[in-house]
Amino acid sequence: MKILLLLALFAQAERVNPLASRPDALPGGAKLFKQKCAMCHGEDGRGTSKAPDLSRDELQALSDGELFQKITGGNVRRDMPSFSNIPELQRWQLVLKLRSLVKAH
Repeated sequence: MKILLLLALFAQAERVNPLASRPDALPGGAKLFKQKCAMCHGEDGRGTSKAPDLSRDELQALSDGELFQKITGGNVRRDMPSFSNIPELQRWQLVLKLRSLVKAH
């Protein structure tokens, strides 16, 4: 059973964002981010005392599929809820929003 779960997680991580070439989907992701994520990660996504900076290099280095997986499954150890109840394309819009949070160097 554990092997099947690992295979499923790997397959999820390899998924490609179907909206990656659709910059017109970014405003929807920004709206969702404000509604669902900003309360913990901050309006600009740079983190708060509740949740980390989403522009960090470690996070930006993840594949779109891995980001989608984190949004979908949440992180119980860090009190991040699952957002599996949000329609799939909207979760992909959130991935677009996260990609727009590149840290200024």
